[in-house]
Amino acid sequence: MSRPIALHGVAALWPIVLIGCAVQDVEPPAERTGQAGAAISVLEAADGGCSTLAVKGLSLQIIAQSNCISPGAFIEIPAAANVTMQDTVFPFLEEPAQAALVAAVTANPRTSMTINSALRTVAQQYLLYRWYQQNRCSISLAATPGTSNHETGLALDISQHDTWRPILESKGFAWLGSSDPVHFDYAGAGAVDYRGTDVLAFQMLWNENHPDDPIDEDGEWGPETEARMIDAPAEGFPIGASCAESPDIFLRAELPTAFDQFADGASMGVSDVFEGDDFEWTVEVENRGTAAAESVDLRLEVDAALTGAAFTIERAASRTAPPAPAGSGTFSSVSADVTIEPLAAGEVAFIHVDLHAAAYSVANDAPASARAFVREVGDHYSATAYGGDVMNDGTQTFAGGRLEASSPIDVYSHVRWSFDSNRREGFIGSVPVEVKGDALEIAAGPVTAGTIAHALTPLTNVAGTPATTLTLRAHRTPATGTAPGTAAIVLLAEDDVDLTAGTRVTIDLPADGALHDVVLSAEDVAALAGRIRRIAFVPFESGSGTAAIDNLQIDGAAIGTETGSAAQSPDLDDSCSCRTPGSNRGHDGSYAVVALLFFPLARRRQRTDARRAVTRRAA
Repeated sequence: MSRPIALHGVAALWPIVLIGCAVQDVEPPAERTGQAGAAISVLEAADGGCSTLAVKGLSLQIIAQSNCISPGAFIEIPAAANVTMQDTVFPFLEEPAQAALVAAVTANPRTSMTINSALRTVAQQYLLYRWYQQNRCSISLAATPGTSNHETGLALDISQHDTWRPILESKGFAWLGSSDPVHFDYAGAGAVDYRGTDVLAFQMLWNENHPDDPIDEDGEWGPETEARMIDAPAEGFPIGASCAESPDIFLRAELPTAFDQFADGASMGVSDVFEGDDFEWTVEVENRGTAAAESVDLRLEVDAALTGAAFTIERAASRTAPPAPAGSGTFSSVSADVTIEPLAAGEVAFIHVDLHAAAYSVANDAPASARAFVREVGDHYSATAYGGDVMNDGTQTFAGGRLEASSPIDVYSHVRWSFDSNRREGFIGSVPVEVKGDALEIAAGPVTAGTIAHALTPLTNVAGTPATTLTLRAHRTPATGTAPGTAAIVLLAEDDVDLTAGTRVTIDLPADGALHDVVLSAEDVAALAGRIRRIAFVPFESGSGTAAIDNLQIDGAAIGTETGSAAQSPDLDDSCSCRTPGSNRGHDGSYAVVALLFFPLARRRQRTDARRAVTRRAA
């Protein structure tokens, strides 16, 4: 009896096995194509020869039905002058894997490639598994049908593996290793593990041709499916693949006005925004199926560090057609339900959501996120929650059958840096800086003439007031046999990273390896009552050693104006209060790497600012 596929838990995809094709599915030797007799059933094909070509007809039907289930699951590899294949190879791969292979081959036209194996259907895998069980046809080891990497459309075996390894790896393929040196698995962008799709395709073909003897359409290999496989016609069923018309919903979530500005630590590839930023989140809902969806019900939700406001909807008849307004709605702070009805085949809906960065989040190990999941597509699909249980009748193919998408977001602060996760929070240094043990470690080498070893905050735009204070919690340890000298904080009022142009404040930070709090106030340091664009920490004005910042924080200041008042000075036309909401807001993306910056001391100007600092030993 046919039944929907049930997916449970957070992950709907089977894991991509990169350790030996499931049960180390060793590639069989070159097949003896002349030994396969005129088999009637798959069992007779298995027992009558040693070539998987004996089930070619059935295999082609399985591939076609698989593409009905998941369009683009298995795409033919085009012929190329520098590529040869054995006659027994089925030249199919999953769509992104095929595109990556074609790109690699096209870019290296003078390098020959011999493909020994690509896609293998469940019917072919059954033959190999039976021969392995019977110790026949030189098959020493084979995976159970339904579990082989070669059934996913991601696996490829080639003879010239040493030559092609760096080329294929650059295109997203992963080399299995010396245990199976010919084997590569595509693990790049867009990779989906279609394991079980060929089993489901066979089950659907069997039921279409044997309505009096139906079996479960669950994509799982078991005794019932095996019993029908041995009786199936090796040359194919009388009734072939049938792609029933149905909707097929695809999602895409993106942050068009937010970018990965810092790319430090675990935040690589995560969009970075700042507390107080407003930015746009867009969710695309596309029907790639062959029939309209009567309705698509979605839920949009955000983590506590973010809040949602209003959203608008646009619709387009196709991805290339111009979109038109189609409604609007509001968030209930952290979630919103959206219904699109109907959604015609080929139609795309764009949901534009206004988000606000409400709270600093980079102290957490994981980024905040904005998430979208489909709650229901008629009788075809339903989900209880993002990452929850799913019912899918097999028609919904996006992301392996789970209709959800998310956008990770880090919310940074203009006025505090705590280093409680492994992110550098946009800091760079003229010497190596690295987050360890909830602190930013600074390895200050020997200070040579004309250099200042320092760690530097990202661009910010803080407007101090007479009540502004700056608190640094840090420690420093001089190198053995060297005098520690003094430490300093430099306040920069302009974008230019020139420490000699800033206000330099010598601070009382004992060099004993223990954490101390250093507090500066606008009462003592006049520059704290003005504009602050960057802050530099100089752990050793002379000498060398190691240091770490546990926390840096500014209190009593405004963001984006020259002073704490509502008025803006004419010379601050480039301040962040004038920038488009959701833009980069002036934070330089070049902070993705640690730069070695050295600044001449000869140009250091005399400062008249008071350099008195209040020092309190940390509890």
